[in-house]
Amino acid sequence: MRISTNQFYQSGLNSILDQQSGLNKTQEQISTGLKVMKPSDDPIASISIINLEQEISLTQRYIANGDIGTANLSVEETSLQGITNVLQRVRELILSGGNAAYGDTERNSLAVEMNELLDQLVGMANLKTSSGDYMFAGNKIDVKPFTETAGGGYQYNGDQGQRELQVSTSTRVAMNDSGYQLFQNMLNGNGDFLAAENPANTGTGIINQGSVVDRTAYISDTYTVNMVDVAGVLNYNVTDSGGVTVVANTPYADGGDISFNGLNFNITGTPTSTDTFSLTPSNRQDIFATIQDAINALESTITSPADAAHMNNALNRALVDLDQGMRHIGTVHAEVGTRLNILQSQSLINNDFIITSRISLSNVRDLDMAEAITDLNLRKVGLEAAQASFVRIQNLSLFNYMR
Repeated sequence: MRISTNQFYQSGLNSILDQQSGLNKTQEQISTGLKVMKPSDDPIASISIINLEQEISLTQRYIANGDIGTANLSVEETSLQGITNVLQRVRELILSGGNAAYGDTERNSLAVEMNELLDQLVGMANLKTSSGDYMFAGNKIDVKPFTETAGGGYQYNGDQGQRELQVSTSTRVAMNDSGYQLFQNMLNGNGDFLAAENPANTGTGIINQGSVVDRTAYISDTYTVNMVDVAGVLNYNVTDSGGVTVVANTPYADGGDISFNGLNFNITGTPTSTDTFSLTPSNRQDIFATIQDAINALESTITSPADAAHMNNALNRALVDLDQGMRHIGTVHAEVGTRLNILQSQSLINNDFIITSRISLSNVRDLDMAEAITDLNLRKVGLEAAQASFVRIQNLSLFNYMR
C-alpha cells in the first residue's frame, strides 16, 4: 500500500492532537479533582452522581427540618415544665384554702397569689417562638391564642391544627401542640362524672368526686341525690334524668359509700332534709376556668357552716379538675419528649446516610489523584514522543535526497 507524504503529515498531526487532548483532559481533571466532569465522560456514572447528589440534598433538607422541630419542641418542653410548676403551686394554694383555721383574710391572700399565677399561666399559653410565631395557636401562628372575654373567662382564637415537618421519606413529626389540645381538651370531675352540691343547700354536706368502679354496669346520666326526712331519720334517694328512682329511701351515714349503676361516691357532714346533690357527665373545661373557680371560692365570704361547706365543695371540685388538667398536660409533655427523641434518632440516621452517600459519590465522581498524576506524566511522555517522531519522519521526504 502506498502512503503519501500528506498521509504521513496528517497521521503525525492526529497523533499529536490526540496526545494533547488526553493531556489536557487529565490536567483539567487534576485541577478540578473530578473524574467525571460531564455526562459524556461516563453516562452510567453520571446517573449515579445525579441520584446521589439529589439524595444528599434532600437529606440535608430533612436535617434542617429536624433542627427547626427540635428548637420548637425544646421551647415547648421548657414551657410545659413551667406550666406544670405553676399548676403545682396552684394546687398547694387550693389545699391551703381548705384549712379550717383560715379566715377570710388568709383565703383572700391565697386568692391574690392565685390570680397572679393565672396571669402567668395565660402568658405562657400566649408564648412566642424565637421567630415570633405563637407556639400554641395551632396553624394560626400570627394569632394570639388566648384573650380575656367580657365575662372574665378566656377564649381560644387559634385552631386545632399541628404543624408537621418531614424529617425522612416516611417520617413526619409535629412541632407544636394547639392551645385547645393543651389547655382546653380536658374533662372536669373525675373524667366520667362531676359531683356537685346544690347552691341552695343549707346543710354542711360535702360530696366527693367518687369514681366508676364497674365499667360494665356504669350508665352515664344525670343523677340527683335527694336528702329526705323519713320518720325523723335522714335518708336519701337517687333519681335519674327521667325522674326514675335508682336508689330508694336509704338511711344516710356520714362518709358512707353511695353506690349504684357502677359508680361510687360519698357525702360527709350533716346535710339538711331539703339538700340535693347532682352527678352530671363530665364536660370539657379549660384550665383557666378551673383556677378561676378556685379563686372565686377563696374570695367568698364565710358567715355560716353552710357557707364553709359550699366553699369546701368548690375547692374539692377545683382540686379534682386541676388534677385532671395536670395529668392531661403531663401526657402532652411526655408526647413532646417522645417527638424530641424521634428527631434526635432520625438526625443520627440522616447524618449517617449523608456520610455514606458522600463516600459513594466520591468513589463514583472524584479523581484518584495519584493515578491521575501518573497518567499525566505518561501522556506528557507520549506527547513528547509523538512530537519528536513527527520531526524525524518529516525529514524522510525523497526530495531531501535529490539535491
